Order: sequence, then C-alpha cells, then structure tokens
Amino acid sequence: MRCAKCNDRQLEQFSRLLTPPSWICSACGGVWIPDGKAVGAKPPEDVGEMEARSEADAKAGLCPQGHGLLTRAQTHIAGGFFLERCSTCLGVWFDRGEWHAVAGAGLGAGLFAIWTDLWQRDQMRARSSQAYEQQLQQELGSVVITKINSLADELDTHPSRSLALGYLLGRIRGGA
Repeated sequence: MRCAKCNDRQLEQFSRLLTPPSWICSACGGVWIPDGKAVGAKPPEDVGEMEARSEADAKAGLCPQGHGLLTRAQTHIAGGFFLERCSTCLGVWFDRGEWHAVAGAGLGAGLFAIWTDLWQRDQMRARSSQAYEQQLQQELGSVVITKINSLADELDTHPSRSLALGYLLGRIRGGA
C-alpha cells in the first residue's frame, strides 16, 4: 500500500496488536487504519505527536488500498484539522498526531459521526456560541455578565417574568 499523502512511499505495518493491523508512512508519519475498526483503540506510542498545521493536512489523500480520493471532514480538535476516510473500504487516514488528538478528545469510538452533516452543524453551532460568549465577555466584562446571568436565572422561573422583562426593557430605553 502507498502513503495517502506522499504517494511515492510504501506504508509499513507497525502494529500487530491492533485488529486489523495498522500501517504507517515512515516519511510523513501518517497512519492508515483499514476499515476503521481499530480507531477506537488507544494509539500506540510510536505514532507521532501532532504538528502545527501540517502540509499534509492541507491536501486530500488517496486511499492506500486504491479506492480513490479520501473523503475529508473538518474537526475542531487541537486547533482544527481534517480527517479522511475511504467511502468504499471505510479505512481512516490520520496525518501525524491526529490519532492522538482524536483519542484525547474521546472521539475514537464514535469517529464516523464526524463525517455526518449533523456533527458538522453541531460543531459550527458550538463555535458560534463560544465566539458570542467571548464577545460578550470582552464588551460587557465579567461583572456585568455575572449580574445578567443571575437575573436571567431568577426570572427564568418567575411567574411574572414577562412583566419584569418589559420593565427591564423600559429601563434600558430610558422610560421607566
């Protein structure tokens, strides 16, 4: 089998402990796991650590088993990177260190969900929510945010919350 990214390098079997055995490229450190079944396992120690924004992650790879272009899915783990899998044999390609990052985030067992639209949308919502929270903290400060959250918690179950919200809106507009 040839490396998904280097293309001119042969992959070497590196772990007989995993079923099925996994393959590694000695040049780029990428790992191929045929049919993806061993992805939930803890990565062996000899799999390299992640590099900041590798060149390998910037391009799509080819299935080492000859099935064509790998399907990419963006993750937002460890600063974000793309994972790739073959839609025919379901093998998964990890660039150097990505397997460790996926395992560290607890996504190994449910890895195939990353390629679904639902997972991608949930990740986008989470990033948007986090950016909004950061903007609020920056613009309003933690003291005001704490007070607003406390008031919101109290009004959430108050029987006259509509009246309270109307009063608050009037105060903000300078009325009451």
